[in-house]
Amino acid sequence: MVDGLCGQQALPIPTNDTSVRIGKLRRAWVRNSQRRWANTLLQYEIKRDKTDLVAMHNGAALKKRTPERLTTMAKLFPQQSTSGPQAPLQRMRSTLTPTPLLSALALIAAVLFVILAFFAHTLASFPVDLPITQAVQTIQAGWFAQFMDFISEPGFPPQVWILSALIVLILFVSGLKWEAAAEMVGGFAVGAVATVIKNLVNRARPSPALVHVVRPDLNNGTLSFPAGHVVSYVTLFGFLLFLSLHMQPSWRRVVERVGFGALIVLIGISRIYQGEHWASDVLAGYLLGFVGLMLTIWFYRWAQARFVNRAG
Repeated sequence: MVDGLCGQQALPIPTNDTSVRIGKLRRAWVRNSQRRWANTLLQYEIKRDKTDLVAMHNGAALKKRTPERLTTMAKLFPQQSTSGPQAPLQRMRSTLTPTPLLSALALIAAVLFVILAFFAHTLASFPVDLPITQAVQTIQAGWFAQFMDFISEPGFPPQVWILSALIVLILFVSGLKWEAAAEMVGGFAVGAVATVIKNLVNRARPSPALVHVVRPDLNNGTLSFPAGHVVSYVTLFGFLLFLSLHMQPSWRRVVERVGFGALIVLIGISRIYQGEHWASDVLAGYLLGFVGLMLTIWFYRWAQARFVNRAG
């Protein structure tokens, strides 16, 4: 009997269904906890990497990163390069959008310019033009006259053509190809429009009998409206200022912004001081230049959305 019992197989010990369910629940809870913890870590990594990408400028923030972390960032952000000169450019381009306020100001500037052009076609000057020029020319310091000449000189042809080509070339070589294209198209188009308007309005320049004129024979004393120097400076340097304002702040950016802004402001004073334009001509130059600048930015944004983003 004992041998018979020993020869039989041992029956399985019955299990408690409650214990099995508790064990499954425990394992499921552990898996869910691990998943939630992993998701929390991933969200933290994504948030930190996004912050680093925004703060990073010219790859400076990448010096503290390990190869493993760069690989993780490349997987998380396949559209945003984490190295090389194109990274700041891609982040900068994502923010270059003219605001509705600037659009409204451009429309107002266009309307004011048309009104000024209409009256400038029939009036030799406005009542305020002569007093403004006389007030500016009361500054008799020799250094100031030389400084005003220094500001205006690059705006005359062929210097302005060489300067425009140099700006486009620098942007292109720096990897800002679409920015270079926008600068070239905007500068050429606005300059052509200004030339056509000059010939249509055909306003006489200030007379040497009224104010001091540095170049009395400039354009035979005609084509005064609008001030071409002002239009060129606002369009060319205004677009560079726009790009600089959307790049990561640094001491170099501060110098750029101050320099571009100073050139835009001083060119108007220079043209009045040299007696080659009335104040109303200069004002018209700022208005037309601002409209041209906004159109250049809109063209740049359209080209980016049409070609760059689709290619990416």
